[in-house]
Amino acid sequence: MNDFKDILQKYKNELIENGCEDNDGIETIDTIEEANAKITKDSRKYRESDKAIFKQEISYENAEKLVMEIKRYNEYSVYNLNEYKDAIYQEALFCFERCENPIEMIVYSIREVTDKMYINSLQDIVKDFINDYRKEVINAYSNILTNWIWEDCIEFVLDSIKLNFLQELQDQIYNLFTENYKLRVKAANTLIDMEAKEKFVSMVNFLVVNTTDSREDTGIMKDIIYRLGKDSEFGSIAIYKVYLCVRTKNYIKKLLLLGIRNNLRIEIYNDMEKKLQNKEIERWVHNDILNLLNYTDRNAKSKELLEKCKSIPHIDKKKLSDITIDGIDELKGIIIDKSEDVTVRKNSIIKLTKLQDVSTEEKMEIIERVYSESDTLRIAAASALTQLGRTKEITTLFKYLVGASDSELAEEALNQIRRLKSIRDNRLNSALTSVIGRFMENDEAKNTPRVLTILEIYRTGMPNEEIIEVFLKKLSMTMHKEIKIRLLEFFGKNYSILPDAEKDKIKQEITKLTLDESVAQNAMDALKKINVYSSNLPESMN
Repeated sequence: MNDFKDILQKYKNELIENGCEDNDGIETIDTIEEANAKITKDSRKYRESDKAIFKQEISYENAEKLVMEIKRYNEYSVYNLNEYKDAIYQEALFCFERCENPIEMIVYSIREVTDKMYINSLQDIVKDFINDYRKEVINAYSNILTNWIWEDCIEFVLDSIKLNFLQELQDQIYNLFTENYKLRVKAANTLIDMEAKEKFVSMVNFLVVNTTDSREDTGIMKDIIYRLGKDSEFGSIAIYKVYLCVRTKNYIKKLLLLGIRNNLRIEIYNDMEKKLQNKEIERWVHNDILNLLNYTDRNAKSKELLEKCKSIPHIDKKKLSDITIDGIDELKGIIIDKSEDVTVRKNSIIKLTKLQDVSTEEKMEIIERVYSESDTLRIAAASALTQLGRTKEITTLFKYLVGASDSELAEEALNQIRRLKSIRDNRLNSALTSVIGRFMENDEAKNTPRVLTILEIYRTGMPNEEIIEVFLKKLSMTMHKEIKIRLLEFFGKNYSILPDAEKDKIKQEITKLTLDESVAQNAMDALKKINVYSSNLPESMN
C-alpha cells in the first residue's frame, strides 16, 4: 500500500489557494496541530494524543483519482448529473474492490464543492454503498465524528447517518452533541430523527446542567427541547422524567415544560396520577406536576386528573385552587386581593380574558382596577386589555420590553408579547406589525439594541407574512452588522415555513449579502440552510 499523504497535502494546498481552507484548521494532514477551540474544546486533546485524521487505507493513485474526479463537478450540469455520479461511483467501487476505503476522501473532498446539488450526489453515492460496505462506511464516519473539526464535513456525515439510519453511530453523535457547541443542535436533531431513545434522557440532563441564562444558550436548549417533545414518540416522556427529577432554576423548568406540553402522552398522565396519589412522594414533585397541568391546555384527561386531586388529602389545596379556579367571582377576588401572590394574580388576569360568559366591558373593568398597582401587574393587564380589543396598550408592553432597566420586567413583557403573537387574531397581528415596523424604520446606531430585542419576539413560533415583509425591508436597508446577522439567522432558520410568495425575494436579498464582507459568511450559512430545504423538496415543487 503506497503512502497517500502527499496527495492529501497537495489537495489541502489547492484548497488554501482557492480560499476554502480555514487558517486555524489542521496544519498537517496526518495530525491535528492547531484546532479552532471554538469548534471543539477537545482540540488540544487530539493534538496531544497525535490522533490520525485519515485512518482508512487507500493508495496514493486511487486517492488522487477520486479527489480529481470529485473536483470536476463544475464540468457537469443538472442534465448530465448522473454521469458525474457514475464516474465517482466507479472510482470509489474500484477502491472498495481492492480492500481500500474511499469514504473519508469523499467526505473531505466536499470542502471545495460549493453547489448543494453535487453534494447531494455524493450523499447518493455513499447511500449506494451502504448495503455492501456498511462496516467500511461506519468505520470512516466514526473517525470523522471523533477526530475531524470541519463543520461542513461533519454536517455531511450527520445528514448521511440520518438518511441511512446508521444506528451504530449513536454514541459518537451523542459525544459530538456534548462536546461541539456549534453543532449541538444539528447533532441533537440527528439523534431525534434516528429515534435514539436511549440517548434522550442523557441529552435532556446535559442541557439542564449546562444551559446558562444567556440568550444563545437558552435558544439552543429551547430549539432542542421543543423538537424533542414535539417530533419524537419518546421525547416528551424523556423530558418529563428529567422534569420531575431535577430541582433547578425556573427558566430551565419552563423550557422543559415547553417540550412536555407538545406531546402529553397517556403514559405521562398515568404516571402523574400515580405520583399524585402517593403521599410518600415529596411535596415539590406534586407541585411540579400541578404546574405541568396548569401549563397544558385543558382537555378531558387533564380536567379529570385535576378533579381527582380535589379528593387527595395531601395535595396543596391552595395551589390546586389557583389552577382550577375559572369563575368570574373567584377570579375577580384573586385579581383585586393585594395580599395574594402576584404571580397568581397576573395568571388570573390572563385567565379572565378566556371566560366565555362574561362581557368584555366587565373583564376590562376588573383589569383596570389593578392596572396602576405595580409594574408586573401593569404588564399582565396591558397584555389582557390588548387581547380584549384595546390595541393601543401594546405600546405599553413595548415600552417595558425596550425601555425597562429591570431585566425581569423586560422578560415579562417579552413573554406577554409572544403570547399575543401566538393568538390567531388579524387585529392583534396588525397591531404588532405596526409597532415593530416603526421601530425597524429607525436605523440609527442607538436604536440597534432595541431592534435586536424586538427580534427576540420571533425566535420561536410561526411568523406571519406581514412581519416577513418588515424584516426583509430591514435586512435590505440596515447598515448594522449585528442586525444583519440576526435577520440572516432568522431567515435561514425559518425559510421552510415562510410564505412561498416571499421565498424568492428572501433568497435574492441574502445572495446580495454574500458580497458584503462583514456578513458574507453568515449569508452563505443562511443560503446553505435554504438550499438544504430546497434540495429535499420533490422535483415538482422545486
